[in-house]
Amino acid sequence: MENLLFSVRDSVKTGWKLAKNNLVVLCGLILAYTTIYYAVYFTFLPSNKPDFGFWVTMLFLLLFSVVFSLGFYKLCLDIVDGKDAEFSAFKEGLKKLKTYLVLVFIYLGFIIVVSVLFTFVFLLIVLVSGAHNYAAAMNPESISKSMIILIPLAIFWVAILLFLIRFMYAPIIIVDTDKGAVEALKRSWEITRGKFGKLVALGIVFLLINIVGFIALIVGIFVTMAVTSVGFAVSYRMLAYEYDLKNKEEKIEGKTDTVLPAE
Repeated sequence: MENLLFSVRDSVKTGWKLAKNNLVVLCGLILAYTTIYYAVYFTFLPSNKPDFGFWVTMLFLLLFSVVFSLGFYKLCLDIVDGKDAEFSAFKEGLKKLKTYLVLVFIYLGFIIVVSVLFTFVFLLIVLVSGAHNYAAAMNPESISKSMIILIPLAIFWVAILLFLIRFMYAPIIIVDTDKGAVEALKRSWEITRGKFGKLVALGIVFLLINIVGFIALIVGIFVTMAVTSVGFAVSYRMLAYEYDLKNKEEKIEGKTDTVLPAE
């Protein structure tokens, strides 16, 4: 893939172009993953009882999904880099399992902390403002006063959205580099700086593409997932290239400014 600056259009367009040439492999892998996942799920979790077998099966499905994601990320990156789509990508991705699991725990930790803070602030506002009494009165003035409880809810979802967007490239960074979980999060934050709006738009476009694929006799979802997965890898390469290029230019300008003019 030629080095391009990040754009939603080029991410989707290039993703389709590259995925189209490897559609059989990509769709086959997605179909195989889906079949195995749901075969295990419906075979061993028919009653959803939280017994020992339930948790063992859930742990297996989690690890299976993680291992597949690591290999699939690597495969998509290989395709973007002009390499052949080979199953050895899963072996390479598996080497990053430990780091990826650390990242998962960091994700869960963030969500738990934000959820606890949200619950505390929400209850505090309700108790201090008496919003529960306003709502019970059921008149326009009281209801409008009770709307204050929506403030922490809005802040909560904004925080989650910001977290998801700015750190969404951390997993693929772990697969692509030798960075640890924290370093990958930092790198993701850096390359997405100033791109929040475009990344939200990219996410919406990917979502719409997959919805269309699902509507297209359901089987179309395998094609659209292949396209959006490669498109995601393309967007990562573009963002990383653009960030590194800007960094390089700034360093060159900084060195130039420090050079004294010849007398």
